[in-house]
Amino acid sequence: MARTLPEKDDSKSNAQHHVKQVPPTANETLQRHAISPGIEKDRKRTWLETLHSLISEHQHYPTRARRRGLEGSITVNLSIDRSGYLMNAEIVEGKRVFHQPTLSAIKAALPLPPPNGPKHITLTINYRLKPAVSTL
Repeated sequence: MARTLPEKDDSKSNAQHHVKQVPPTANETLQRHAISPGIEKDRKRTWLETLHSLISEHQHYPTRARRRGLEGSITVNLSIDRSGYLMNAEIVEGKRVFHQPTLSAIKAALPLPPPNGPKHITLTINYRLKPAVSTL
């Protein structure tokens, strides 16, 4: 909110004051647009959940891993620009059989939801076999 200062109008004999708009100071602007740590944490969590959900929609369980009964988790470092485009993806941990399906799922989910500025994050993508459901 802009601060106001009275400005004396000498052309009027009854000394009425007019309001002159003064731009807010940098400190006032920062305070007005400041986001509480709790809100920022919620935004980040929601963004990460959306990102993970989009990637999971494109996740494919490798046939070779399914036949062998393999399960695992892949840890991947992602660099995402402010528009949601992938700048870099690097697998840092996990079974090799899940590397390519993970990278393919990430690429299929592009463009990702735009973060609040460029982001460098680490995600864990899980591969779990679902137990067979028998019908009676």
